[in-house]
Amino acid sequence: MKLIRSGTVLAIKEHEFLVVSGVLDSEIGQKSVDELVQKHRNGTWFPLVDVPKTLSVGDRVEVQYRQSIGNDDAQPFIDYKDIVEMKIVKEFQ
Repeated sequence: MKLIRSGTVLAIKEHEFLVVSGVLDSEIGQKSVDELVQKHRNGTWFPLVDVPKTLSVGDRVEVQYRQSIGNDDAQPFIDYKDIVEMKIVKEFQ
């Protein structure tokens, strides 16, 4: 069973990127990543594997994923998932 996460890329690290749903463009840069995760009560880290090279913070994306890798107990609103497929729906301006 494939699941879909739509949202905004809020952080990109060496091997992963964070997607949070419900974030407004005006919130990016005005609030910290932690504040936005807490406000919207969701966040999913995906590995930087088979993603477009143009992926940037602020991009709206749609990611298909299959299973959970695990949870970070220190941050209860964040999950870790494996990507099946992803696309950039709208690039951040």
